[in-house]
Amino acid sequence: MANQPRLEICLIAALSEDGIIGTGHGGIPWKLPRDGAHFRTIVTGKSILLGRITYAEMAGWFRTERPIVLTSNVSFHPREKQSHVASSLEAALRIASGAGDTELFVCGGASVYGQALPLASRMILTHVKTRIGDMYPEAARFPAFDPEEWMIEREDAYHADEDNPYAMGMVWYRRRRE
Repeated sequence: MANQPRLEICLIAALSEDGIIGTGHGGIPWKLPRDGAHFRTIVTGKSILLGRITYAEMAGWFRTERPIVLTSNVSFHPREKQSHVASSLEAALRIASGAGDTELFVCGGASVYGQALPLASRMILTHVKTRIGDMYPEAARFPAFDPEEWMIEREDAYHADEDNPYAMGMVWYRRRRE
């Protein structure tokens, strides 16, 4: 393992201005085809890390992605044969490294993001221009992060249109190193 390249961890998410990533009852609170296409372009053919509930919500979505499902449920068995199960973040990182991956995309949910954020060197966040916290009191939220620890490498802005009801900014962040 000493000769393997370092595994880069990248969080990828869409979040509202008030940090919401999910309704709290399964699913995301918007339909944004532009963000969905953006997400798929980035993770196609890659290893992705997600919690069991997020994995279940995305059932049937995986084509060439290699899901690593983080769960404490020892009896859980994923449907896709290219999937793996990990009982800890460390185990998930070993699975990705053992497969020869150089990057791992963390795709949610909130707990998985929270565990992976301290180790992440990159984030690709779609900032959805809406505040919806009042509509979803039990909403799942992206973990707070210190913007001073991150530099913006790229930012693309999009207006709302007939297919995408909210304006959004897709931002590529890289962690600042001391």
